[in-house]
This record gives sequence, C-alpha cells and structure tokens, in this order.
Amino acid sequence: MSTLEVLKTKTGIKNFTLRNGDEDEIAMAFEYLDRKSEVHSLKQECVPLYLEENTKVSVINLDQSGSFLLAVTPNVKPSKSYAVFKIWDLSNVLGFTPKEIQLFGNGRQIIQDGKLRCHLVFSEAKSDVLALKLDSLDSLVALHLENEISIWKATKKDSNVVSLQLCNSLLLKKCQLYADIALLQFDGEYSLVAGEAGCLLLWSFDRCTDFVSHPILQKPSGALPVPQRFFRISKSTLIFNDDGGKVWVFSLKSTSFANIKLPGLQNGCHVFTVITRKQKKCITLAVCNEAHAINIYELPDFATSIPEKVTLCERPLKILFSIAPVDALRFIKPNCIALASSSNRTLTLWRI
Repeated sequence: MSTLEVLKTKTGIKNFTLRNGDEDEIAMAFEYLDRKSEVHSLKQECVPLYLEENTKVSVINLDQSGSFLLAVTPNVKPSKSYAVFKIWDLSNVLGFTPKEIQLFGNGRQIIQDGKLRCHLVFSEAKSDVLALKLDSLDSLVALHLENEISIWKATKKDSNVVSLQLCNSLLLKKCQLYADIALLQFDGEYSLVAGEAGCLLLWSFDRCTDFVSHPILQKPSGALPVPQRFFRISKSTLIFNDDGGKVWVFSLKSTSFANIKLPGLQNGCHVFTVITRKQKKCITLAVCNEAHAINIYELPDFATSIPEKVTLCERPLKILFSIAPVDALRFIKPNCIALASSSNRTLTLWRI
C-alpha cells in the first residue's frame, strides 16, 4: 500500500456525489463545504467541470449514443422556484462537451433558456433551499423536487440534442426530502427506492403503484433506523447504511434485506464506499472506523441472491490509516481509493 498523491483543495470536501459503480466508471464528482461541485473525468485528461451551489449530478447511459452527465441546479426566487437542467457528453475525447437539452413535461411549465439550459418551473418554494435529489439508471432519470418525485426518459434526438421526456410522477403526501433515492431494475421493470425511518419505500412506477413499505429491523433501543446513503452495486441491488452505523444489502429481486456484520468497528459505519469487481465477481467495501482507520473488505457479489438476515465479513483484507479525519471515501479504480478530509482541505489518493 502506498500514497499516490495528496492534493490540496480550495475548501473542504463534504462528500462524493456520483454513485459508485464498477471498474468502468467514467467520472467522479464531489461537493465542497460551500455546496459548490466539481466533476472530473476518469477516462480523459481534461479540465474539470465546475458547477454552482446545490447542483446535483448523475450519469445517463444511452445504448448507442454514449454517456452523458446531467446536472440539475435549484434556483429559488421570491415568487417562483425552478430547476436548471444542463447536460454534457462524457464520451468526447476532448472531455466535458456541452450538448443541447430539451425537456418535455406533459403540460409542466418549461422555459428553454438558449440551447444549453432548460428551466423546470415549480410553485413558490417553502424555504430558501429547494429540496432536490437526483439519480439515473440507463436512460431513466429520477428527480425528487420538493413534494414530488418524477421519472424522465432520456433520448438522443440527433448528434447535438438530448431530450428528457416526463413519463411518470408521484405526488408525496408531505414535503419531505428523503435521505436518499435510487433507481433499481430487475427483469425489465424499473423501481425507485427511498429511505424513511424504519423502512425502505419501494415504488414500482411501471405498474403505477404508490410507495410500498419494507420494514427494517429495529435497533435494540426500540428506535427506528433511518436508511441513509445508497450505493448501487448492481442494477437490482443496493448497499446502504443507517443512522446507527449498520450496513445493509437490499435486493429488488427478492425484496429482502441482510445486515452485513463488519468485525472491528466500534461505533458502526458512517463513512463508506463500494466498488463492484465484475471479473472477480465480488464487491470491495471500504469503511471508515473512528475517523482515521479505513478497513477494506471483500464481499460476494449479491446480484443474484442475498443471504437471509445476516452476512458476516471475515477480518479486513487491508487497513489504511489517515493522519487527518476522513469525511468521505470513493474508489477511483479497484486498486485506488480517494480519502477526503475537510479539516485540512486535502484529497489523498491511496493505492491498495
């Protein structure tokens, strides 16, 4: 194990905002403490993309047209709120290449701001910050904006234009920003997962159902665990943690849970990351213990099935130690991990 590089950042990094995937990932994004974002290409040597405060990003994959980075930025005005949509081609050898974007919202108020920006208008916001979550899987995009979750289908109309067509939406009973949302797909059907105290909520929007609750085991104290950050390890499977630091795996195929026991953790896992190793048919899980120790585990691939209730990890394969407290982790490659520390404004790359 060795430190590849220690990079100073302009301010502390809060978290990495693109979902982990597998060895073929093409971009990395992180959010600073001032809520501005920065996106880096993992395939091309090019200038990073600098984005405004509160911008959410996600990668759209179109079968024959390549990959695109979608950015959605909330904008709150005294009389009206709207979300700004922009998109870039990630397949261009020159790096981030802006593309024309069009929105079709089935009667929603949409303003075309030139060729490279679209505004999706919403009613007056209830706070200064517009609640927004974003995820994508294949050509589908899920947007949680204020009290509605909407599903959009992306298509490439020609060499320069990418369009997003609204295909489904769910009005929530109360304005609530879930800790996280994620799209999943099994047997040709797409669903959306959201976390709520004591359960995962599953919306099979292809069948036009409402959210269905799937309860999680209670804490020993009787309190309800709150699912937090989701990591998609396959199209049908999530790994996530709860506010008590437990790590879980959820399968859309069986709609079942398993708790992953990680030996050596004193107070659970609140900072972690995963990467799927397709060729090895396994998952590499890195967790931060007591702010400084990074334990790295190897798990079986849960894409086909998950064990009942509990799966136990053996001792860590490797342990790293960071001098500065670690606030966020992210695999760059299967053998390279990034550690972000906001206290000393550094991004450290480790070869493992």
